[in-house]
Amino acid sequence: MQIKNHEDGSLDGTAGFGNSPDEALEDTLKYFMELINDYEQLYKRELNEEDVEWSAFEDF
Repeated sequence: MQIKNHEDGSLDGTAGFGNSPDEALEDTLKYFMELINDYEQLYKRELNEEDVEWSAFEDF
């Protein structure tokens, strides 16, 4: 899942780092939640379906 930039439609994705898969997943989720909070503060509204783009698992 990626969040669309409200101004130009580009996609903002996330990645996580860690010494184990669990640490990397935790870091990814933490960063993603920060991205959502930043978006909501910047645009003064919650995300909706038009604000995100889903990736198929086949893409990975």
